[in-house]
Amino acid sequence: MGKSQQRKGASGEREFIAAIQQRMPHLSLSRNVFEQRVRGGMDIVGLYPFAVEIKRVKGSATSDWFSQTWWNQACAQAVNGRVPLLAYRFDRKPWRVVTPYDFRKGSPSVMTLDDFCNRYRDTYGRV
Repeated sequence: MGKSQQRKGASGEREFIAAIQQRMPHLSLSRNVFEQRVRGGMDIVGLYPFAVEIKRVKGSATSDWFSQTWWNQACAQAVNGRVPLLAYRFDRKPWRVVTPYDFRKGSPSVMTLDDFCNRYRDTYGRV
């Protein structure tokens, strides 16, 4: 991965953290820099029980749909009882969150960031 891709990825992770914390300031989220470098683990920690994978995509897509490869990566990182969560954003598009609808393992469901935050609060309260 080139330096520009790494910068875009790190920027996307910080942007996602800021967007979540704006909506749920009680959460303490951080980038998982060490584990990413060593083992390629989840991108964000602190959003229990999710294993978060962030994709910040250059250019504009003809649709807002995610790549199956991205989802597979999120699922592979969801170990030790974690639930896969893929958050992605194309340039000039809003964040989308993909996770099993009932927050358990299962078929992916795509939702807006606000919808995810509302469902998270409804399910876990102020964790």
